[in-house]
Parts: sequence; structure tokens; C-alpha cells
Amino acid sequence: MNKPNHSKAKLISGTCTAVVEGDADLKRFEGPPIHFYLDEDRNRWFISALTEPVPFEYHQQIELILPNEGHVIEKTYEIVKEWGAQGKANASWVKRTSHTFQPYTASGGSVKVTLDPAKETVHLIFNFKAEHGTRVVTLTKGDMKVKGTTKRRMTNATGSVTCDISDAINRNYRSMETALTTQPASGSFPAHISVWSREFVPAPDPNPFDYRVVFNFAEALVPGTYNFSPDNRQVRAFVFDLNRNVAWPSDSGTITLTSMPNFETLEGPLSGVYHFTGTATLTDGTKLRIEVKNGKLNIEK
Repeated sequence: MNKPNHSKAKLISGTCTAVVEGDADLKRFEGPPIHFYLDEDRNRWFISALTEPVPFEYHQQIELILPNEGHVIEKTYEIVKEWGAQGKANASWVKRTSHTFQPYTASGGSVKVTLDPAKETVHLIFNFKAEHGTRVVTLTKGDMKVKGTTKRRMTNATGSVTCDISDAINRNYRSMETALTTQPASGSFPAHISVWSREFVPAPDPNPFDYRVVFNFAEALVPGTYNFSPDNRQVRAFVFDLNRNVAWPSDSGTITLTSMPNFETLEGPLSGVYHFTGTATLTDGTKLRIEVKNGKLNIEK
């Protein structure tokens, strides 16, 4: 297997704390910010923090997404479930281990924002209720302070992500939208290129669906064959069913990359073939498994 050299990404500075109510295992959030950037395509700020990953234990992530209104001082935004609602904010809380991923989407709350784009600082005071299936958690006394923005490059991409998914999902997946991004280090995974893809049919279609297949490739990765595993620091893959709010991180499998784009510019093709298995653990302990076969990547900026 190929072993790339990784450059260590400098993290932004700051703190994030919150009280977690309604979860059997986690009662408090305390960890550093990992992302603070402006998505220019969506014209929204993305700000998130992550507790320190501990082997065999739960850790957490909080993300808040805000409209870009320039320099604001102590402005309060309503947190809503509708994605991208004008003048509103979105939020989420994720409960995870190295091999499980349980996203909770905020359905209501508020965030008071002081944000200075010129100084690259933001202070958030927040509370929100979030849901994962029938489970509900409430985050209160949330306080996040961040200094410095994270580097992120994004481009819509041509090409496709295809595969055959079986077991908990049965679908011949053929992407309808694709994008490439560069992302800073997050938790135990280094700075990386992320391949995002989506296949969907929205309501009011009688059988709506929204699937995503996502790959993370560590900076400086070169063409070659790599193994998927929950703690791999070179390659990771995920399948998301947004309608059911379920995520499957890759457990095992391989990917053979035949070409990789430039990390700084995203110029050049990204191509390869892959297969993997994944397991999602629901809030009631039920495990849902998928198998992904005949996977092909063919993406270019």
C-alpha cells in the first residue's frame, strides 16, 4: 500500500462549550473549533468544533451555518430546520465514534453572533434542539469563540461517482451532482481533498430520495491502492441517506486511485475504482449494513 507524506495543518484558535441534555452518554461539549470559513457559492459562514477523539469512546461535533451579512455585532438569528432559509441559521450536533456516526439536525433555537470578517473573529452564543429519528437532544449555554479562518477551496466538478449499493440500501447509484473541496485537518484526519456527490429525487415525487457518496483523500496522497478502515488516515468513504438521516462510514474495502488532482488548485483528474462495506448504528442500537460494489470515480474540475 502507498504511504504518503502528510503536512500538519495549523488549526484555528478558540474554544467551544455547551451543555448537552437528553443524551444517555454525553452531558457536556468542550473542544476546539476546527472550521471557520465562508462558502462563497452559498454566501454562508460555516463554523464547527470537535471534542477530542478518544479511542473506543464517543466524541462530538457542533456545526453552525450563518448567513453572510458582513460585520455584525450581537445579532440574533433564529435556528431553523429548513436548509439555507434567508436570514436564518442552521445547526447540527453529531455523536460519533471511530466507526459510528449519528447526526442530529437542529429543528429550532437561536444564535447570537458577533462576527468580524476583517479580523477573522467570531463569537457565538447559542442554544438549539436537534433530532435524530425519534431521539431529541438540546444544547444549552453554548459559547464558541474563534480566531482565524480555515483555508477551503471548492469547485463544482464534472464527471461522475457510480456504484452498486446493497443490503440496507438497494440502488445503482449514479451521481447527479459532484464537487471537489479542500478541507483542513479535522479530528484524527489530516488536511484532505473531499469528493462530494449526490443523487436525488425531491418531493412531491411519490418516492423521494436523497443519497450522497463522499470520499476524503489525505493531502499528498498519490495514485495507488489503499484500504478503508474506521481509523484510516489516508482514505475514508461515507454513504448518506438524507431522507432517513442515516450515515454509513466505511468499515473495510479498498480503493485504487489512478490519478489525483493538485491539492492547492484542484487541477487535474481524480479517478479510481473502489468497493467497501459500512455499518450505521441507529439510536435504538439497531445496526444497518451496506455493501458498495463496482464503484468508479471519474471527477475533474
